[in-house]
Amino acid sequence: MTAVLVRTDVARGVLDEYESFASLIESLDAKAWEAPTRCRGFQVRDVAGHVIGLAEDVAKGVPGSRNAEEEAASVRDCERSSRRCVRCSTRSTTTCGTARAACPTSRSGAVC
Repeated sequence: MTAVLVRTDVARGVLDEYESFASLIESLDAKAWEAPTRCRGFQVRDVAGHVIGLAEDVAKGVPGSRNAEEEAASVRDCERSSRRCVRCSTRSTTTCGTARAACPTSRSGAVC
């Protein structure tokens, strides 16, 4: 027998998990944010960026279009001051939605 998942239940579950993840990474201090991980060459911030980058790609309908390093870099490259997006001052370790071309401290391309 195949289980059928209701779309709204799945969406709510995904949102709940991302909110939990955001709370977890938002609580990290600078030392923890820059700590190495078991993923060779990745700091905690890179793993977080990979998770966020993949979520962005899924939302855009292009999952798998970037590798983990590219996903991490897309988030890492948007400079933040005290974990605030420099463009809109949103307190977030996730993306704020500012077009990267409009972000004065990042490379053009994705979303800040």
